[in-house]
Parts: sequence; structure tokens; C-alpha cells
Amino acid sequence: MMIVAFTDSLGRVWFGYTKSQLAVLDGGRVLRFGPSDGLRVGTIEAIYGRGSEIWIGGELGLEHLIMDVSTYRCCR
Repeated sequence: MMIVAFTDSLGRVWFGYTKSQLAVLDGGRVLRFGPSDGLRVGTIEAIYGRGSEIWIGGELGLEHLIMDVSTYRCCR
């Protein structure tokens, strides 16, 4: 079930779900991220971004995603 959606300054549309599931519609492709990618925030309650940096807030903490290098940085 989708909980939150966000459109960033680059025109990408982000969707946050339960169980640390995140999807992004970037042009004609959909990318998915989850616990196996290092995303561990529980139910995603907030998404905010600026440029290539995205912040994902959930019931278990905050994660920082930099799309250029596809790495997560934990900020709990």
C-alpha cells in the first residue's frame, strides 16, 4: 500500500510504501529500493529531495539516498 508520494526538482516521482519499500518513476523506467538495498526505515512516512539527494523518513529512522552513486547513508 502506498503511503506517500513526492515529485523532486528533477521531475522524478517517488513513492513510499510499508516495509521499507521505495519506488521512483524516472522518465520511462521504474526503480525499486528496499531492505536488500540498505533501506531500513519501516513504513515510509516522508520523502524530500533536492537535486540528486533524497531523504526518506520512516517509523524507524531516516535514510539518505544519493542517486548518482546508488548508495544509502544511514542517518538514524
